[in-house]
Amino acid sequence: MKLLTTSSQITCTCLLFSTMACVTSSPTINPTIEKFKEAPLTKTPGVETLCEDWAVITDGIYKYENNVWGADKELPYHQCLVKKSENGKTSYGWNWTWQGKAPNWVFAYPEIIVGWKPWGESQPTHPAYPIKVSNIKNLKISYDVNLEAEGSYNLAPEIWLVSSKPKSFPIEKPEQLITTEIMFWMDYSADATPAGSRIGNFEFDGKEYDLWHKDNHNNSGDSVSWAIFSLVSKEKQLSASIDVSGLLKKLIELGYDIDENEYVATVEFGTEVLGKTANSQSRGAVWVNEYEVSLESH
Repeated sequence: MKLLTTSSQITCTCLLFSTMACVTSSPTINPTIEKFKEAPLTKTPGVETLCEDWAVITDGIYKYENNVWGADKELPYHQCLVKKSENGKTSYGWNWTWQGKAPNWVFAYPEIIVGWKPWGESQPTHPAYPIKVSNIKNLKISYDVNLEAEGSYNLAPEIWLVSSKPKSFPIEKPEQLITTEIMFWMDYSADATPAGSRIGNFEFDGKEYDLWHKDNHNNSGDSVSWAIFSLVSKEKQLSASIDVSGLLKKLIELGYDIDENEYVATVEFGTEVLGKTANSQSRGAVWVNEYEVSLESH
């Protein structure tokens, strides 16, 4: 882990992460579901697992979270953060198995968080966040992962925009500040589709994207809603650098409602685990080989 901070630039690098202690716990499995399979890698020699709901591993400003926000749907699941050491290097990732159909199709989002996640009693992983959109000179997500999955899923980094920056943390009901969610679908199963409808197509940095949009999106179970944009890559990108600031400018140029006076609260990187049919099962595993979020401000 290398963290370089100046008055105008923050560069955060995590390559095959530093060694941390992990523990193994029992999976959450509904015994009434026949043929339920444990998540991949669970019993692989040399792989340690951390399977508690919402388990966290912190490495500098990078927060790995076993996000199981669909667990309240009473579906059988088994999801863990994973760790392995090879040739003196340690790497992290996650695995999952979910079965059934979730409302709105999404079971979970195991992930890496940088910044302030505007949900729950969250603290920023770095004081630069939330940062006003107009103050961002450069924001990039660079990554290289190994991903194997079956069933419905995506690999979808994202950012959350909020209307204001809290004076202190945590705050009550932070989700009430959310205005916009912007997702980058870099890999996905053939049956997976974003929220809303397809509204356009454009090329950026030599890659072609479909653009999906939905107003008044809500999956929190209350009255909170927000706009969601999903940029869906036409080709699989398991190793890439996403110019987030450039894509924000592109959306503004195209006339979409992105307010430069709002704030990027968090940069997240994870896989949405999806369930589209009553008996569907999504299973998969991700190893993060390289991950970097770089932010340069005006």
